[in-house]
Amino acid sequence: MSAERLLNTLRLRDTDRIAQTETLEHPAFLQKLTGIDPFTNPCGAMLAAVKKLDLDWVYSLPKKSYRFAEGETKKKLDDGSYVSE
Repeated sequence: MSAERLLNTLRLRDTDRIAQTETLEHPAFLQKLTGIDPFTNPCGAMLAAVKKLDLDWVYSLPKKSYRFAEGETKKKLDDGSYVSE
C-alpha cells in the first residue's frame, strides 16, 4: 500500500494521504516499537518499523549498528575509521 502511495505521489496523482519518509535513528524507540533489538538485528528492526509506521519511502537500511557507552560520542573501528553517535 505505501509503495503505491509513493508512486502515485511522484506521478502527481491523488492519494489517501501525502507520502512521507522519516529518519529513524533512535534505538530505544525502534526496540519498543518492534520488539527487535536494533543492535543485534538493525535491518530487521528498521524493516519492521517501516511496516508498522506505514512509511512510504525507505532509502537505506542499516547493515551494522554500534552501541555507545554512556557519554561516548565516537568510536574508532578496527579499520581506523570512526563512527559518531
